[in-house]
This record gives sequence, structure tokens and C-alpha cells, in this order.
Amino acid sequence: MKKAYVYAVVLLLLIMITGCPAFWKSADATLKKLMYNGVEVPEFSAKKTLYLVVLPAGTTEPPTVTAVSAVEGVNIVITDAETLPGTATVLVTSLNGKESLTYSIFFTVKVEISITADPPNGGEFSGDGEYVYGDLVTIVATPSIHHTFNGWYLDEPEEESFEESGDDPIYTDPIVSFEALNDVSLLVSFNPMEYTFNLVPVPPEGGEVAGGGAVNYGDSLNLSALSNDGYGFAGWWIDGYMFSDQAVDQVSTVEILNHTECITCTEYTIQGRFDPSAPQWQLDVTIESTPVNGGETWGAGVYPYGSYVTVGATPSEHYNFDGWYYGGEELSQGATYTFPANDYYTEGITYTALPLLGAFADIIYSFNAVAEPPEGGTVSGGGTAKYGQTVSFLAAPNESYTFEGWYYGEENMSGSPSFTLDTASFLDTHTLPITSTENSFTFTAKFDLDVPDTITVSLRAEPPEGGQVSGGGKFPKGTSTTISAKPNPGYEFSGWYYESCGSFFSGYPTITLSDLQFDVTLFASFYQP
Repeated sequence: MKKAYVYAVVLLLLIMITGCPAFWKSADATLKKLMYNGVEVPEFSAKKTLYLVVLPAGTTEPPTVTAVSAVEGVNIVITDAETLPGTATVLVTSLNGKESLTYSIFFTVKVEISITADPPNGGEFSGDGEYVYGDLVTIVATPSIHHTFNGWYLDEPEEESFEESGDDPIYTDPIVSFEALNDVSLLVSFNPMEYTFNLVPVPPEGGEVAGGGAVNYGDSLNLSALSNDGYGFAGWWIDGYMFSDQAVDQVSTVEILNHTECITCTEYTIQGRFDPSAPQWQLDVTIESTPVNGGETWGAGVYPYGSYVTVGATPSEHYNFDGWYYGGEELSQGATYTFPANDYYTEGITYTALPLLGAFADIIYSFNAVAEPPEGGTVSGGGTAKYGQTVSFLAAPNESYTFEGWYYGEENMSGSPSFTLDTASFLDTHTLPITSTENSFTFTAKFDLDVPDTITVSLRAEPPEGGQVSGGGKFPKGTSTTISAKPNPGYEFSGWYYESCGSFFSGYPTITLSDLQFDVTLFASFYQP
């Protein structure tokens, strides 16, 4: 009995020290860690052998699986998945060969379905987003008012293998279901509806109307009304709403259909109304541009009583618009100017001429001159000029400098100190740099330091009785010389110093001055210890 107790205690101690007896370890075929691409499998447990891993959308390569066994030395055989979706297996065999476990990881991927509407306001859609491979995707298209569904298209068919069909829609039904097998970018197409607008004059004897017909939603009608004698134009009307008071007007169908009573109709009647009480008066607007080549103008024409006049101007290159004028009086500085025709109506007359002047002004350009470096020389000239004028520049180098050239940015404009710029040629081939202020150009006169061909190396001893120096003299630029300092008896060498400022140059008595470019003046300092 006492021996059995002793054995039990010894066995317990072995378990506490080693963790478990060797014969238990030899039968263990479990894993301590299971990973793919260095990431631990979610919710891993040594006793759980089946796992599902969903990889991010866009993953194309099967992951690499790694494993760590619970017992060191067991046999592990890993077979990675060959495709996506696909299964990777890990076969673990115990040390004694009698136990084995197979861990399986089924890898699948997320599939991204993206949808774009064309036009964006043509309707709404649903069904886009991320899915797990093989899930059922249902996409739904709902056209907005004034639009119809046209079809589902591949947004980038050359990059997709999803039911390739060229320019034809891949689906013609607004509601479609399919399996999520790969990333797909879809375009849901909507068509604007076609509407017919019939124009009628009210009353019929009041005048003539034109500009109706069949047009798509979003397009415009070009309406025109001509009053008969004894009538004045009183506006364009639909379902009791006046949407324009202009006898000649371009009106979007969006504006017109916003005021219709029937939202399901595809055919409407527009009334061009005429009023026998309206004055029979017309404003004849003419436009003259000054200068003639300064720009283009538009808006000239004959306008009836009650209408609005809009005139516009587009300046030519190198011109700015300067204003609208009538009889020498400025009416507006804006390039587009709208005013009531009635501003020029005089009771009792039937016709008024309004000659307008659209004025343009030359753009004034600034041409600035700077020196680089500033101490290299002086510059003059430049200034302001119109397109086609000339600007002169002059550069004068300071002493010890030579003129290198005139530059605009990195472009060499002239190698002569006296330089005349043809602004027309320059402005036709150059644009303002991003860092430049508006209509301002900077030209740089570059100067180079004039280095002599002969370099002088001057040396002396301080104090003179302290020692001897050698190596000084005149040398060709770019060559080298070796200078030496030798103390006299009773003195020791302290160092080489610059003559001009007394600052330290070197502590070695013998040194080589290489690639001489400038004059050098040094003194060797000696001292008595």
C-alpha cells in the first residue's frame, strides 16, 4: 500500500514537471495554432476541425496555410487550396502514429457588385454592395418621373468576363437575380421620355406661333410668336401657368413640365397668348463692337413690348470686356446684361431703335526684370505693354562679374545684355507660370562671377622670427600647391589662419591646397613655449 502511494506521488510530480507523461504526448494529434497568410483562423479550437474563412473582395490567390502542433515533432502535412473558392487541409499524425486529425479550411471570397446610374437623375437602383461568393444577388432599377428603364450594361466590359455582350444590355428586365461569382461594375441606363408639345395661338387671330413638336425630357423648345396688327404678345402658357413672357425664347422641357397638371400624359398643349390691349411696340436692338476685333457679341434683334432683352459678349484673346454703353453712358460692366425692353418704351410710338456698344479693352501685361544674383549687376527696362508691342531690357554686370544671358524661367531668351522682346511672339508661345501673378512675367538677367585664370597664394609667418613658410606664389586656376610651415629654434607651430579675419584654417604644418579657384591669403602662427 505504501509503495503504491509512493508511485502515485512520483507520477503526479512527473505530470506537474513535464505537463503530461510521454505516453500521453505520443498520442496527441492536435494543433496549437492554425493560420493563413500569417493570420490566425477565427475561433480556432484544437478540437474543432472545420472552418470557413471569407477573404476580402479582390483576392485572387489562395492563402498559404501554416500550423503549429500542440506536441513538438508530430508529422504535419499541409495541402493549400488550389483555387478560390477552395479547401486547404492540415493532416496531423501523432508521435506514435496511432492518432491523426485533419483540419479543413474552406476559403471563399467576397464579391463586389457596383452600380452607376446613367443619367444620375434618371432613376434609383438597389442591390449593389459586397456579397459572399455564390450568394444570390438581386438588382432592382426604378426609373424616376419622365424616364424609362433602358437596360443593365457592363460599365467596363473590356475588363470583365461577366456575360460579355458588346454594346448590348446584359439584362433587359429592371429586376434581375444572379449568383455572385466575380466582381462586376454595372451601369443601369435610363432614357428620358419623349413628349409632344402642340402650340396654339390664343386667340387664333392674335398672331402666329412656332417651335413645338416632339422632344425628349431635358431638351429645350425654341418658341417664337409673331403678333398680328392690333395685338401684343402676352406670354407662353401651359395648364393655366405662364412659364415665359418672351415672344422668342428657348425653354427647357424640365421647366415646362414642372407646371403641368397631368404627370402621366405624353402630349401637351402650349398656348401662345396675345392681348389686344398690349401696346404695338417693338425695340430694335443693334450691337457694335469696339474695337471690331476685340470680341464677339450676341443678343441683337427685335423685342416686343413686355419682353426682356439679354445681350452678351465674349472677348477675343488678349482682350477683356470693358462694358455695355448706350449714347456714351455705361449700362453694365458685366459681359452678360439683361434688361426689360419696356425701359425704352415711349407711349404712343410703335418702334424704338437701341444701338448698343460692346466695348473691349486690351489686356495690359507686365514684364519685370530682375538680376541673379542681385549683386551680379544692374538691370533696367521692362514695364507694361499690350499684345503686339515691344519691351526692351538692359543688363550691366558689376565688377568681377560677367553677363551670362536673359532668361524666362529656364529658357534662354537672349545672350545680349540689350534685349528687345516682341510681346506678340512671346505671348503666342508662352503661358503664365502657376506661381506668377495675373498677366505678369518675370525675366532674369543672370551674371557669373568672373574668376581670374591665375590664382595667388600669399603666405607669411607670425611673428616673422617665429619660423619659415613655403609654397606660396601664383598658380594656374584649378591646380594645386603644397604649403609648409617650419618653426625656428625656440618656437613651435600653432596653426594656419586666414589673413582677412584671423579665423583658424588648419592645424597641420604641411597641407595641400587642391583645385585653386580663388586667391588665398594665410599666415602661419608660431609661439614660444
